[in-house]
Amino acid sequence: MRKSRLATVVSIAAAVTMLGNTTAYADGHELATELSRPGLNEWVCAETSSARGCFYHDGDWFSVSDLKSDGHSAVVYWQLTNGRWGYIWNNAGNATMRYKNKDFPEDMDVEIWACTGEWGTKEITPGSCSSMQPGNA
Repeated sequence: MRKSRLATVVSIAAAVTMLGNTTAYADGHELATELSRPGLNEWVCAETSSARGCFYHDGDWFSVSDLKSDGHSAVVYWQLTNGRWGYIWNNAGNATMRYKNKDFPEDMDVEIWACTGEWGTKEITPGSCSSMQPGNA
């Protein structure tokens, strides 16, 4: 009984460690909730007729703007050159802007796209993304 309990504890610890390592590069889907940002200039922005996504390197800030009353949420898809990636969503509706602060390694290249999608299902609308815009963290 004692050996099987120890084996179970070791197995759970190994699984938790492995999960921690696999999620380190995928930030997944996050909701932008900040209503204001620091007074910053020199944003790198990607834009479509429905969404605008911007990145500012000092503090690793993102802004996500919904530009169209179309029932879709605005989304920024971002990717770092080390393989880390994620989505930042604004589900607050047309004519809104939300901010999200991240923490990236310094001097890391960042690529961003502005898209639209469905916050409930976390699905990006096919063909809705802008061209990629490069930045640096």
